[in-house]
Amino acid sequence: MGAAFALSRECLNDLQSFDESQFMYGEDWDICYRARRANWQVYLVPEAKIIHHENAAGKVHFGSNRQARVLQGNFYFHQKHYGRASRHALAALNLIGAGLRLMLLLPRRFIRPASPHSLARWQTQLQVARVAWRGLLASPVVRSACCVS
Repeated sequence: MGAAFALSRECLNDLQSFDESQFMYGEDWDICYRARRANWQVYLVPEAKIIHHENAAGKVHFGSNRQARVLQGNFYFHQKHYGRASRHALAALNLIGAGLRLMLLLPRRFIRPASPHSLARWQTQLQVARVAWRGLLASPVVRSACCVS
């Protein structure tokens, strides 16, 4: 995920701006993908230094729903650029992954008392499983700034 990126005005105009259906988590992937397809140079500069306040904006907008929201961004991106089959494959893999993580977390729920951290991990994986299941079944919904239910 991008913590920071820069575009020239010429590139942004050529790409006709950001996809306004994506509020957060995926808009950077989308614009970089479209820029490469339009023959703009896209660079990764790993030695660049920025101050990133550990998902401060994501916590404000999505709280514990952040991981599910990132997954929705992935589904939207795959549907838009690679089609429905790609979204379905991604959803199936994420559903399997969430199921496996839930199975690993399940014994911990019965062996020791649930800490706030372990309960949050459990709830996050349940949210991911629900979003992945919906990604398999439903058509993608235009994303807005509201939180995941």
